[in-house]
Amino acid sequence: MLSDFTFSIITMNRSSDLGQTLKKLNKKIQLNQSNLIIIDNGSAINHKNINENLSKQYGANYFYLKNNLGVSGGRNFALKKCKTRFIIEIDDDINFLSINFIDRITEHFKSTSCAVVAFNLVSNEDGTSFRSEERPFFNKKRIITMPEKCSWFIGAGHAFDLEKFNKIGFYRDFFPYGSEEADLSLRIYDNDFHIVYDPSIVIHHIKTPSARIPNRSLFAIRLAHRLKVALLNLPLLSILTYSIIRSIQFAILSKSFLTIFDAMKLILNDRAYILKNRKKIKYKTFINLFKLNGHLFF
Repeated sequence: MLSDFTFSIITMNRSSDLGQTLKKLNKKIQLNQSNLIIIDNGSAINHKNINENLSKQYGANYFYLKNNLGVSGGRNFALKKCKTRFIIEIDDDINFLSINFIDRITEHFKSTSCAVVAFNLVSNEDGTSFRSEERPFFNKKRIITMPEKCSWFIGAGHAFDLEKFNKIGFYRDFFPYGSEEADLSLRIYDNDFHIVYDPSIVIHHIKTPSARIPNRSLFAIRLAHRLKVALLNLPLLSILTYSIIRSIQFAILSKSFLTIFDAMKLILNDRAYILKNRKKIKYKTFINLFKLNGHLFF
């Protein structure tokens, strides 16, 4: 039932995108009859005013955060405010192309081990194409027609069963931007739960490019966060192989081996946190993720 769900949206300085997302979502479900949380991650005053008005229009619980808590911090804030069993987390620039997604999600959560439902993110309105980084499988070209387990989920669109997160825990605020889903996915499986990908729950991710970080800096941050996930969770041999392969990959993508040095500086700044919070996943988890072609194993 819709009353069992909360929709959570984080936004910052993108009131136009937020308005379009709410308008399109309202055509699929009656937002005024649902639970909706909007987390404003420190928007400028002009966007804040528009966001407040949008929240009133659609009956949302609006929370303005003076300090930007990042993606993880903002999502955790919403998760703590949620009063329903299930929560659907979406970006502020998406459009559901499916209609019966609430029923589909509810059906998956009947499984006692399903903690997350991952949505099918597409890059165009007719649902025929996607971005490779938004498909939670190694084989990006494989045609998937039925729901199946996957080893990670994409933050732009997914659903949580919050009863199961009492054991798993929420996102680490340690990841302000990127890789928070990969880290959480490892802990989901390490607590004997799983993630299911449902290709029938289709959302168009518009993915606006505003406020992007310059290329080399962005690549360094992305690489550092991926390596931090490995350092926090993986066995030593996997850390070594993963670090080598990912470092080479990002050096090629950024067209500069200086990206690796930039990433290492970021990691060194966080070495105290990593040493304090490192918890190697169980051997059983490692094997299960390996069978799923988990994205952290090479």
